[in-house]
Amino acid sequence: MKKAALILCLMLAGCAGGTRETVPEWVDGSSDKYPEARYLTGQAQASSAALARDRARAELAKVFTTQVNERLEDVASAEVISEGDSSQHRSETRVDRSVQTETQRLLEGVRIAETWRDPEGAYHALAVLDRLTESDRLRTRIDGLDQVIERSVARARGGDQLLSRIGAASQAVAAQQERDALQQDLRVIDPTGIGVPARYARARLQADFAELAARLRLAVEAEADPMGNLASVMQGAVRHAGFINAPPGEADYRLVSSLLLDSSVMDGWQWVTGTLELRMLDRAGQVLGSQRWPVKASARQVATARHRAISEVDRQLRTKLRETVIGFAEGLR
Repeated sequence: MKKAALILCLMLAGCAGGTRETVPEWVDGSSDKYPEARYLTGQAQASSAALARDRARAELAKVFTTQVNERLEDVASAEVISEGDSSQHRSETRVDRSVQTETQRLLEGVRIAETWRDPEGAYHALAVLDRLTESDRLRTRIDGLDQVIERSVARARGGDQLLSRIGAASQAVAAQQERDALQQDLRVIDPTGIGVPARYARARLQADFAELAARLRLAVEAEADPMGNLASVMQGAVRHAGFINAPPGEADYRLVSSLLLDSSVMDGWQWVTGTLELRMLDRAGQVLGSQRWPVKASARQVATARHRAISEVDRQLRTKLRETVIGFAEGLR
């Protein structure tokens, strides 16, 4: 309404015999110079040129920030659906960061095409994003991810080592999720709204990954155990992670844990600090991966401090064991 009033005012001023100001087409929302089939646009006005430019960029960015917010909601939903599956949380978070980075790259392609100051002193700015340039770049990224997915799916479905297959399946899920997000951006930029349809459904890849992970048989060992029940805590964490506890002779892999704790007193508080180490070995004894976590607890009483340290070890293993094992799997080639 304000734009229409401004244009009407300028037209009346011209008819009255004054100097007629030429209003750019884009101020009214469309322009033959920047056709919708070629450009995404954002238009804004402000009291200064710099502020008008920033607002125009922000107006154009709304299309993509909405997509990112929807993805964040998808991640939250996935976490609720897969509660207890910390590896899914890890994958979702990692991919979401990648997608936000890619969206930021998209917005770096936005440029201020024109700025105009109206007779009332307000500044108008037009931000544009070239659909062709950005869609070509997105298609290249999607093509690269498709190749990663194809290789990962082939390894997940045809490998002879279970852990390697699990790692490949996890990578396929992560790559497919990133691809799906880029496809959303491409459909916004692509005038046809089609983009590049995916060969694989993410739900199917997630199901394949879950099926493989549920078959993993692990034997637990405690090398250094000041708690006296570290092996039992480990077995609980293995069950919580969705893997199978198995005797050493029947297990696919071994999980060896070591816990080193020190006690100290500071300002009347009893402190228990140390390190929890986890190693994963194959049947031949080769180390496939290792991970360390700090352990720290305090209390007024020594027994309470040790109890809290033990609880911290249990919490660390229950929340991180699955993602750690999957991380070991992803590191295999």
